Amino acid sequence: METMTASLLIYDQDSVATTQIEAVCRQLGMTTYVAERFNDALALAKDTQPHFICSDLLMDEGVGFIWQARSVIERPWVPAVLSAYRALSSKEHQTLYELRAELMLKPLLPQRITSMIYQLEGTLAHAH
Repeated sequence: METMTASLLIYDQDSVATTQIEAVCRQLGMTTYVAERFNDALALAKDTQPHFICSDLLMDEGVGFIWQARSVIERPWVPAVLSAYRALSSKEHQTLYELRAELMLKPLLPQRITSMIYQLEGTLAHAH
């Protein structure tokens, strides 16, 4: 597995999903920052300037967090992924499109997480 120097901010109240994502990131050599509360996550976004952000689409503030986190991160258009336990409605798909975010369905299998991280890394590489 290739080592990465990127960092990921996770804002999710699902501790199982967070633990799974952190484990894969650790294997990839990435730094992770985790918050379960909106204000903590926004402060972490501002303080740590992560390369990627991840949140739960169906959490009350999940989508709003992506918009606000991007406003405090000094690099334009930070790649984002939103997770969900179920298939999305057409309105939720539209939200993903507007956010230019990727979807990762739960349960989060290690291979799925790894694949998504490499996909985000590719997005970041094309942004430069």
